[in-house]
Amino acid sequence: MSWLSITSLLTLLDLASAWDNDYDGFLKKECLPNDSIYEVESVHNDHHEDRMWDWRCQPSGYEFESCSWSRDVNQYDEPLNFACSNGVVTGVESTNNNHHEDRVWSFKCCSKPNLCYSECSISAAANQYDGPLSFRVDPGYFLTGADSVHSNHD
Repeated sequence: MSWLSITSLLTLLDLASAWDNDYDGFLKKECLPNDSIYEVESVHNDHHEDRMWDWRCQPSGYEFESCSWSRDVNQYDEPLNFACSNGVVTGVESTNNNHHEDRVWSFKCCSKPNLCYSECSISAAANQYDGPLSFRVDPGYFLTGADSVHSNHD
């Protein structure tokens, strides 16, 4: 085996480990204490009709004092519309259902008293059905929620 083959193999193994779930598999990502999610990437597979996800955390610059999970914030085949109440997203959890070809989501939100929430905005759509997703929170901002529409026909 040549060096190039080994390098390619190591690169493929590294890419495979970057995802937080397998297709059709359970997903759970929790940031370290005082970190928050700042970036997400996802790829879709037509055969599985599911996505693999990579949620990334970074230091928030704050010491959070209160954290809680909002469980099952959507139902299968229904829209997802979630926002932390006075907090930032620090974890995600998701269960896939092959019958519905959809996921139910839970989010962990953390907050700090007297942290001011202002200039909130909703981003443009980050992807199209079955398309790759790549979203990064702008510097100085935090991820505070998520919106998604599911379709079994697109």
